[in-house]
Amino acid sequence: MTDFDATYVAVVREYLDAATWLTAADAPHKLHLIRLAESLDRQMADKGEIQSALASTFNKTLSALDRRRPAPPPDPMAGQLPGQTDLLSPEFGG
Repeated sequence: MTDFDATYVAVVREYLDAATWLTAADAPHKLHLIRLAESLDRQMADKGEIQSALASTFNKTLSALDRRRPAPPPDPMAGQLPGQTDLLSPEFGG
């Protein structure tokens, strides 16, 4: 979806649907984010601009939820050249 005509609410709901790492314990932050998105949409519709304090609060709330995202698993090929094999791997008796 993510197009430039989307509303904040639509994009936040899309983000929350994709944020599989969030749990019921995150419900207060999720609800707060949705309410902030509603306020952002309302301000854009009414004034055509967003109050900086509201934008900052939205950003902090979204960042707090996004920081809960688990780190990706380490890449076993990190640091190896293409075709290079780890000589300490079990297949080489390491």
